[in-house]
Amino acid sequence: MKTFRLPPLPYAADALEPHISALTLQTHHGKHHKAYVDKVNELVDRTPKASWSLERIVRESTGPLFNNAAQAWNHEFYWHSLRAPGGSRPPAALAEALTRSFGGLPDFRSAFTEQGVAHFGSGWAWLVGRPGGKLEIVVTHDAGTPVHEGGLPLLTCDLWEHAYYLDRKQDRAAYLKSFWQVADWSFAAANLERGTAYESVASPGAAKVASAAAPKLGAGGPSSAGDRSLAGGFPRAAGAEPGIGSRSKAGGGAGADSGNGYDGGGGTRSGGSAGRGSMGKS
Repeated sequence: MKTFRLPPLPYAADALEPHISALTLQTHHGKHHKAYVDKVNELVDRTPKASWSLERIVRESTGPLFNNAAQAWNHEFYWHSLRAPGGSRPPAALAEALTRSFGGLPDFRSAFTEQGVAHFGSGWAWLVGRPGGKLEIVVTHDAGTPVHEGGLPLLTCDLWEHAYYLDRKQDRAAYLKSFWQVADWSFAAANLERGTAYESVASPGAAKVASAAAPKLGAGGPSSAGDRSLAGGFPRAAGAEPGIGSRSKAGGGAGADSGNGYDGGGGTRSGGSAGRGSMGKS
């Protein structure tokens, strides 16, 4: 039974060229992302979790189910963090927040790139919002995600090798340089302005119009579908320390990649408040 579905890419497979190739997108989305969704369906089949949202599974599960559900959510968010190259810059409110937290866009990009390149093994680099308007860089290992660990995800970059190996081989630095050519600042700004977390359209009962992000937040403004109010600030998993990246979960993934030697440590962060990793400006 197919409970969760693979949302289509919000743009054509060749839309990000020459920075990310159509072959990479087709393989990354059609094989890796699909493998995570298929594994979630296998693991929840004939259980009460088959009716849960993807976000709830990420927050309340461990082991293989967490790994695959988190990877499914992270990939969906990653596709919307990207847009066709040309002309995307942070809108005013986001630009001001980046200046308050990091000193400006160039400083943020430099810190984000440095932490992404230095990250050992597989994972994700995130721009995350905190209560009070602070922004932080959070780097998580493996399937780690703010959906579980807390904070408002604004933008992400996939650091797994399958995101860039076909185009860049092992050169993650070159991939991150290309990432800035296709980063969708309008999507990040819409997440910040809305103040509520992106909600997956892969979940049972979610809107089926997933192409162009129904509508793409970088083009048609924020979608009202699935918005969740967050009284008292951004969500945080029960017992989770704010701002700390995901710990390794027991159990295997979908078989799309290995952890590349990750030893199970926590994620790193930087930004407007104290944390591990390089610091932003307060």
